[in-house]
Amino acid sequence: MQRINETFGQSFAEAYQSLHQEIENELEISYIYNTNALEGSRFQKWATKQVLRGIPVKNSRFKSKDIAAAQSQQRAIKFVKDMASILDYNVSETDINHIHSMISEHLGVNSNPGQYRINDIDSTIPVFEIPMAMKELVDFVNNKGGVFYKFRPVERAACIHYRFSQIQPFSVEAVDLDQAIFFC
Repeated sequence: MQRINETFGQSFAEAYQSLHQEIENELEISYIYNTNALEGSRFQKWATKQVLRGIPVKNSRFKSKDIAAAQSQQRAIKFVKDMASILDYNVSETDINHIHSMISEHLGVNSNPGQYRINDIDSTIPVFEIPMAMKELVDFVNNKGGVFYKFRPVERAACIHYRFSQIQPFSVEAVDLDQAIFFC
């Protein structure tokens, strides 16, 4: 930002920063709207935008579950962005469980938000392998000197998303977690 300020002046730098923030906000709204639409939400994009800005939505078609889903995803995205903004932050299993808890607490179908699943699911690893697989994933992500960090950020995100989806450590009802992590 300082370089932009020196080159183009403070007013341009402020306008650039404002535009950047506006674009980021619109992307977040679109992401949350589209994710929830895939999950069956009846929310329209304008309603998602209002809820995320703290403006009450008064429409009997919208369920409180849809409102809670949008708000919980917004909190989870902020949490992940805050983690990502800390230089040399080491992600932990506790962080991942916390994100899951934030996203799934509104669902009412998962009695253990933030806890690994207890039943086997076809096409994923068995329950007894989840703790070790998650530890390996976290170690892989945090290995700053490894081959993983030679990839571009989008490639790293894709690798994490792919491996996390293979492990699927949480119940099927809360698959939004890998989407939230990928978004950030």
